[in-house]
Amino acid sequence: MADLEKLSREASQGEWTVERMENEGTSSADKFFSYGIECGPHTILDTLNSSGGVLEQENHEDGCTVWDEQARRDLTYIAALVNDHRAGRLISVAPTSSAASIRDSEEIGRLERFRHMKRGTEYEVLAPGVRLQGDAHEPETLVFYRGVGGQLWARKEGEFDDGRFERIDAAIDALAGVKPPFRTGDSILHKPSGETWVCAWADPETGYLSWLGWPPNGEALISDCELVRAAPDEEHRGVLRHLKGSGRRDAAKALRLYGDPDADEAAA
Repeated sequence: MADLEKLSREASQGEWTVERMENEGTSSADKFFSYGIECGPHTILDTLNSSGGVLEQENHEDGCTVWDEQARRDLTYIAALVNDHRAGRLISVAPTSSAASIRDSEEIGRLERFRHMKRGTEYEVLAPGVRLQGDAHEPETLVFYRGVGGQLWARKEGEFDDGRFERIDAAIDALAGVKPPFRTGDSILHKPSGETWVCAWADPETGYLSWLGWPPNGEALISDCELVRAAPDEEHRGVLRHLKGSGRRDAAKALRLYGDPDADEAAA
């Protein structure tokens, strides 16, 4: 387990706050906002180049504003953990837990997921066994988890493990054979923004897709999009080949979902 006290002493001192960063607009937006963490007069983290952005858009009389909503939520979570730890409200993260453990995302590409038995809503566990300061001899232990819309929640570990939630890993594993709803090269409509994008990939396991263009490596919910035009097979393979050679971080994901277009030609 990491030595949080040592790490805290070596990190930037002072209160960490989340600030909105204005950037140059795009062809479809007058303003684009990323988010950063500031400590005093210094910016110590800026998510402008984040590969996990989930964009939101607001149309107004003066034009259109786009912001990275996922970055705002993620940095709010990080800043809260830092400030609570330094204030003595967060002691440490337990090395093990009877609730779900966070798996190695590089190895399996996902977090463990649970379903609330009564409501049927689904969640991903982000951090099990988080101990909060209370009774010095019996610190309270929480589970932090995230809803499908990105909302962050915390619940006492005993409540999380008392039968209110069930693991749905088996259901997720079954999705491994589900065909992606969109293919690389398809034209898709993002209903919240009204924009038409060219699909880079769509992953039914996570429920997210990505587009080709700016900003790169951004993501949106599959459920917020609908097919406008399906790319013919030859066009699909050509766009997939271009994505493969583009250097994008998520090119490997597209190849995993749709296969290597060069391998298909070699086999032919």
